[in-house]
Amino acid sequence: MTPNSQNTPPNILTDDYGYQRNNDTIIQLSTLDEPIVLDKDFVFEKTTYLIYAEKIKIKNGVPEQLGKNIGLFCHEIEVEQGAVINVSGENGSRGANNAEDNGEKGGDGADAGKVWIFVQNAQEDMLKNLSVKAFGGSGGRGGDAVGNIKEAGAGGKGGNGGTYPPTSTGQIQVLLGSSAKSAVTELQDILRDSWPQAVLALSDGTTARGTKLGLSDEQKNVLDQYICIKNDLDTLAFRLQSFPQAQEARRSLSKILSLRAGQLQGPSGLGSLHRVLASVAATLEKMDSYTPQVETEIRRATEALEKDFVLSETDHSGFFGEDGLAGIFMHFHNRFVNEANRMTNIMKEQCRHITGGKGGPCGLVGREGKRGENGVDGKTEVVEMVFEKDSKTGLQATQVFTFPDHCQMLLNKANRLFFANGDEDRASASLLYARLVQLLSFQEHAWNQEALSPLATAYKALESEHATMLTASTMRSILEQARTRQNRVGLGQDMWGHDQDWSPRLSIWTYEESLKQSLSVLGGHEKALHQYETALQQNKDQLGVITQGISSLTRSWVEADSKVQELTHDNSPLRTAIFNIVSYTPRLKAMREEIQKDLKTMKLNSTKPEFPLAAVVDAIASLTNFDLNEKATGFSPKSPFKYYGALPKAGVSLFRSLYGSIEKYIEDNVFKPEYVLDQLAIAGDDLASVTTAFATRKNHTLAVDDPNSIKIMGAVGNIKKILKEFKELIPAHARAQLDTKLDKYLSLISTRNNAVLGYNANIQLLAEKLAEKACIDVQIKQLGQQKLTIDPSYMTIVNWMRTCRDRLRLSIMQTLNYQARAIRFWGLRQNLEVFDSAPLQDYNALSGKQESLRGEFMAALEQYAANVRSEWPRNENDQGKIRDLTSSELQLLKQPTELTQVEGEDLAQKGIISSLSDGNYRVHRLFVDLDPLKDQDTFGGHADIRLSEIRLWLLGATVDNTGSRSDRPKSLSINLQHMGKETIEDPARNRFFFSHETVALSFEYRVDEVPDFNHARTSAVQSKQNLGSDHHIGSTVDKNTLASIGPFATWKILVICGGGMNPGLNMDGVTEAFLEFRGSSRPVRFQ
Repeated sequence: MTPNSQNTPPNILTDDYGYQRNNDTIIQLSTLDEPIVLDKDFVFEKTTYLIYAEKIKIKNGVPEQLGKNIGLFCHEIEVEQGAVINVSGENGSRGANNAEDNGEKGGDGADAGKVWIFVQNAQEDMLKNLSVKAFGGSGGRGGDAVGNIKEAGAGGKGGNGGTYPPTSTGQIQVLLGSSAKSAVTELQDILRDSWPQAVLALSDGTTARGTKLGLSDEQKNVLDQYICIKNDLDTLAFRLQSFPQAQEARRSLSKILSLRAGQLQGPSGLGSLHRVLASVAATLEKMDSYTPQVETEIRRATEALEKDFVLSETDHSGFFGEDGLAGIFMHFHNRFVNEANRMTNIMKEQCRHITGGKGGPCGLVGREGKRGENGVDGKTEVVEMVFEKDSKTGLQATQVFTFPDHCQMLLNKANRLFFANGDEDRASASLLYARLVQLLSFQEHAWNQEALSPLATAYKALESEHATMLTASTMRSILEQARTRQNRVGLGQDMWGHDQDWSPRLSIWTYEESLKQSLSVLGGHEKALHQYETALQQNKDQLGVITQGISSLTRSWVEADSKVQELTHDNSPLRTAIFNIVSYTPRLKAMREEIQKDLKTMKLNSTKPEFPLAAVVDAIASLTNFDLNEKATGFSPKSPFKYYGALPKAGVSLFRSLYGSIEKYIEDNVFKPEYVLDQLAIAGDDLASVTTAFATRKNHTLAVDDPNSIKIMGAVGNIKKILKEFKELIPAHARAQLDTKLDKYLSLISTRNNAVLGYNANIQLLAEKLAEKACIDVQIKQLGQQKLTIDPSYMTIVNWMRTCRDRLRLSIMQTLNYQARAIRFWGLRQNLEVFDSAPLQDYNALSGKQESLRGEFMAALEQYAANVRSEWPRNENDQGKIRDLTSSELQLLKQPTELTQVEGEDLAQKGIISSLSDGNYRVHRLFVDLDPLKDQDTFGGHADIRLSEIRLWLLGATVDNTGSRSDRPKSLSINLQHMGKETIEDPARNRFFFSHETVALSFEYRVDEVPDFNHARTSAVQSKQNLGSDHHIGSTVDKNTLASIGPFATWKILVICGGGMNPGLNMDGVTEAFLEFRGSSRPVRFQ
């Protein structure tokens, strides 16, 4: 694809290509894999030609573009040997001869034009092939005079070369990004991390972003020795957990694991240190806390560490030494610094042709005239770009190197890959998002300075030329979308931040009105856009498109605001995730400690050194993005990087950039900084990859049970294989005893960690929607003010209109996704398309999908007609389905504990208590897990069970809430919470897995009327739950109708005493407790 002035096209913009001719500027955009080629046909009549492309190829023989301006901005550049870009000034003309008077002055040489080059990923071998010339034009010779009587004409002034700074006429500015410069920044960051993170970051010979290091055998050996010591310290720390007197030693080990590479000694003593640490760990394994030699062994380990491993506070040789861990880092740091400097020097050499033109000589005939002044020599600036959030290297660019429309095209390309949801597509999308984040890392600084930077000034200049518009808001919106979607790709969530089983409990009609309005706006927008694009080709008036665009923006704002409300209301996905994290974290910690205690005395089926017991159990507790149900598929996390580091924290910085503070969201209990993931890592397909990934954790002060501790992700199939391998480590005779406990442990890990993952994904989504609202606000305001002055023929208008259209399409697809998921929960429809992986579609396709979903809903109703529901119990005062609490469950429930802060906040939001400040609360808490197989005694023979009420009867509990009125009933109030993740079986015994918001229920009965099992009946109940009327059984279904929940889930039971609730509660006398379920079901279809 070669730019030229022959048969110049009109202004056009496709998904991957754009071309625009302004008053004096041509702008060409491309996100195609095919490069923009500059060759012998590269000719243009305008003053300035700016190319923004993924790839640019410069061939030998590019014509001179004397005095013109050329900007080449790309990700990669290919240059043929001998290629030249020449924007030198034209030479001045010779002055005219004069037969009667002085000779005419020679013409001045023209100034050189300007050349701007930006390459995001520059390669040294390409740069040395390119020469850039910006000589000033030579002044013309003066004209001849008459003989020696008159004076010969003066020579013309020489033109200026490619001068710098930008106040001069011409300039050459080269901005170079490179893998070498990126590696330098990475290595500097890693050196600030803990040494275990530093070792493991380099152990496979690449940086996190994939730059190859080329480790020598000697360097590999040194890294292996440090990894060995790291494993020794992990094992020793685990052993010390059994000894109360080792508290100080554990703190010391944690501190050592947090040291930086430069604080460690060289490798000479690591062999002997390893032997000491291994010996101490083996000895401690055989001791109990009463053995006198414990403290001696601990002291032996700490003395060895001080002698052979940790530098003294006054010794800084580790930071500068040539051996050891710091020496390896310095070796590669210096190598990449030299490589980056070499590229800079090459470009300075290749752009040295910037001398000013020579002043012209005087005429040949006549008295000697004056020689023209020489032009000013130019200066070349070559900038090594640092693509980091706080870097300001790009602010000195004197031409826009990231054009808004090109960035939008690149974002759209990434979005198309993201929406497709194929594994390779998502990996490619992540790469593009990462590149956009790098490209736009300067944006916040560009607009936040009192004096505009050269980059911001360049943007303003392009806006004044009507080459683009709404720059600041558009670029910020693109940056924020790229940040959050890159994170969401890595978090393994779908386009809208949900896992595969998520379902709303709303009916199909809930979404009908919203779809009707949005489809109407989309249809009008697509029609207006088609008419607009046709008018562009026919050079007709297009002003009306601006009005249509503003109307579409308004609808997009409404949709974005609706999504913000969905994410932040009292029972939103964010609040549900918070509730689940708080509820499951203590259980996870207790069970992990129990598992470790059970495994402590076992000899594992492995002699491999990468399987120290503590690391295996802790690493497994870090797994996420998996589900134990047999049909789980899920999305695979995809990243171009080995480790995600602190990428999820982009959500935090985004909140800060939008609002300056996130206090409002903290106060509303929506944003919990302590739940934002500290680190994400990617596992392979074996257990060793999990333990290795776990070892990369940066923060050793975080317990593995902490929500923000490192989480390890992988493809669902791989994680299932890893869990199988984990179980096989346990000897067969012990595995049978532990199997049930291990399954429960893994289920807890899945539920809690997936809640953490969902929370982080929804924080990203919330940040994106808030940013989208802010961007639309600015655009509506500016467009309303500028509507009559905007030239609609420019491609930025086309891009803006298409972005409005795509926002509407995406919002409609999301609503259809919710509607489909609701139908699946409502009607248990198999193979229902939920549109979680699809490219953006037009009005006709989306309308067709809406009709298809209506058909699915009618089919679900027909299923109910063919398999009639039954309600139970038959009579109001009969008992429903009974599930007794086991003796161990009852003992746990009878033990009082304190009400946690987050539980109190959640109960206050639900109106169950006023606030924690009401009084001193104690709570009796129990989790009960119900399963279709394990609870067949209660629910056997019933399918598609939906509950109308759930009750908990505590026989023997007493309260004293009557005060002085002994004739008043003594009422016991119990809080029951469905935790949101459940299984429902259809009549054919097909299992459906769902996750939704938590459901809080209250049950109250008169304890003095229930002395035994037979008296536990409706007549003693003081409040009636209303779940049953929510599920459709033949009555009218409207937008307020909800699908009822089923019993097969985790139920959280809270019996609260305090703040006026259950005064005088006494659970000591409880001898029997049971759950009663009332609802409806369909019969099982027996073959």
